[in-house]
Amino acid sequence: MFGNLSGLVAEPVTYFGGALLHKDMKALQRGWMAYSAIWDTQKKSLPYAGRMFMKASQNPNAVKGQSRLDLVIKQEEKLEQYRFIAEQEAARGRSGFKFLVKQYEEMQAMAADPVFRLVPNLFTGFDAWTGATLANAQARFRAMDELEALGEAVTPARVKELATAEYNSMFGADGLIKDKAVKYSNADIALNLDTELSKSVGELIRTIPGLTPFLTFPTTMMNVVRVADDYLPAPLRSFQQDVNDLAYTSVQTFMENPETMERILKTRGHKVEQMDEVAKLNTLIDLKNRTLGRKAVGTFLTSMVIGTVLKDKMFGDGLFSTTGDGSVDRQLDAARRKNSNFKPRSVIGPGGVRIEYNEVLGPGLSNWVAAVANVADNFDMLGEAATENAFQKLSFILAAALTDPAGISALRPLVEVMSGNEYAANRFVAGQVNALGPLAGARNSFGRILDGGLKDFNNNIVEQLANRNQMIGLVDQTNRLPTVISPVSGEAPNKYSLLQRIWNAGSPVKIHPAMTKEEKFLYDIEYDVSSAFRNREGVELSAAERNALNAEMGRMQYFAREIARISKTAEARNTIQELKEMRRKFVGSKDVPIGKYDQIHMMLRIAQKDAEELAFANLAPEMRNAIEQRIAIKKINDQRAEQGLSPVPTNRY
Repeated sequence: MFGNLSGLVAEPVTYFGGALLHKDMKALQRGWMAYSAIWDTQKKSLPYAGRMFMKASQNPNAVKGQSRLDLVIKQEEKLEQYRFIAEQEAARGRSGFKFLVKQYEEMQAMAADPVFRLVPNLFTGFDAWTGATLANAQARFRAMDELEALGEAVTPARVKELATAEYNSMFGADGLIKDKAVKYSNADIALNLDTELSKSVGELIRTIPGLTPFLTFPTTMMNVVRVADDYLPAPLRSFQQDVNDLAYTSVQTFMENPETMERILKTRGHKVEQMDEVAKLNTLIDLKNRTLGRKAVGTFLTSMVIGTVLKDKMFGDGLFSTTGDGSVDRQLDAARRKNSNFKPRSVIGPGGVRIEYNEVLGPGLSNWVAAVANVADNFDMLGEAATENAFQKLSFILAAALTDPAGISALRPLVEVMSGNEYAANRFVAGQVNALGPLAGARNSFGRILDGGLKDFNNNIVEQLANRNQMIGLVDQTNRLPTVISPVSGEAPNKYSLLQRIWNAGSPVKIHPAMTKEEKFLYDIEYDVSSAFRNREGVELSAAERNALNAEMGRMQYFAREIARISKTAEARNTIQELKEMRRKFVGSKDVPIGKYDQIHMMLRIAQKDAEELAFANLAPEMRNAIEQRIAIKKINDQRAEQGLSPVPTNRY
């Protein structure tokens, strides 16, 4: 939804940006006449959106595109064949196939129910609003072309009169938009454009059906790549030939090569056989303005991000600095996200408040901004020089730049599962099982709103499922997953108030509190605090035990006070700045390990161990005794193993 909104905002912004680049006053006037008629546009688009929502609720197939209707017809024909086979098998006394066909029909009926399709139907209405808004702007551009061809003055009244007639002609008898140019622009914004790249991925999935659970939305994913390419900063060249032609070919060259002009217009759905030379040229210049505007916006934002990164590197105040997708060091990255208010793809505002930009900028621009920030984060680390692990860093940056709007690469689960990652495999299986039930996404979202904060859970499918259905824990407190508690502050990071969780769930401008001074120092010095209470003397602790120990460690504030003391030592020694300068001179981690430099990490590790011991000694006696008993049993069994004896029978660890 927010992608559509940001795409609609980008339409006039990029158009005016491109017109300003080459000082085209005529284009500025055309753009103002087309995009300033907000009330006229909404009087047409809002009722149309309502009609499409109602139509989708009554009959979902009625609002599908022609290609999807063809697919529906094929599916119905195939279902008739299944019914015939099922009846034949049932007549022979084999009713299993008939039972399966009946189950399939019931699931299809459930999928078409307006209650279960509320969210998809709302998106259908929103897509219709987007299409009608674009249609009215396009109708106004064509009205101005017609007035120019007639030699009449372009007045608001005449433009509105001709545009209304043109707008009405864009719809078919079924009430759906049939104008191909408008449908192209709508698909462009909605990430539904059927490009050659998306067709190739679709063919791959048809060839290898096993990829379907990993590439669930191939068209959207490939369109994310395309939009990022559209905003490729100048003077870099796009992999799309049409974009290169529009951005770097002069209008005079187009006039001298009308076949190139017609090819571009046809690709974007314009009926060139019904357009005169004036309309063709005006439409091409409009497309050129939008293309140049996208390049200009991409260049401007990329320059701004580079500027904030350089400012932060030079002054270290952090104000307006931008984060990408985190660190290539996954353990360090997980520790930051879990134990502090670090947020990927965010801008740091006054007071350290973090504001996410992913949904505000949309998939194309946000990927570019994140890519620049990822380069800065991963090639300017304290822990290693820029040249170390360069391949892993570049792979991470490339994968992050090609993520879907959720920020997770579609192929990443496949790679992790195939590489034997047990956690990734359990997470994948839990996700597939969870999706078998209705409203999987809504259950996950509402659970995170009602029961805030990240959850601490063990690596098994049952607890992975519980993490995706946190609402159940509110009803059944005995099976409620414990909330992650920071061992530094003793509070739950990422939890916030209920009102703020509701705001972040429904708003594109998601706001998060600042880190504490201690958390910020650990972030800057790249210290991984997630090792706290991972196990004790070789015995794995449960999530509830880790939760209680972290809470006690934070409540005692010993570790926080030690961090504050060590941070002052690091500041007095200028440790962070000196280490940065060494890394920029390509002094690697083998020569100067961050774990030993200036003994800062060593002091932090000692302070953490002392704080862990104090917290364990102060733990509730019943829980502490249970842990000590498991440790004692483990020691006994280790001794028995050395003696060639079987372990003591127990189910306690």
